[in-house]
Amino acid sequence: MKRKKSFYHTVPKGEHFLYGRSLYKIVVERTKGGLSAYVPDLSSCVTTGRTRREVLANMHKAIGLHLEGIAEDVAQDQP
Repeated sequence: MKRKKSFYHTVPKGEHFLYGRSLYKIVVERTKGGLSAYVPDLSSCVTTGRTRREVLANMHKAIGLHLEGIAEDVAQDQP
């Protein structure tokens, strides 16, 4: 009997990305058109891609842009 491939065998449940001194978990999920990813600790930080490599590369860029945006917002709020 042939065993069905598990989702978790083809795509790891999560990846991690070190940015500065912070470690962020990246959750990758399969979609109809490819893959999507999000970071639970960073609201609204999401991306998509056709392959695991592409979605992780996109997510690394998205995390950097997201954190830069937060830093700019904090700097603007400082007197």
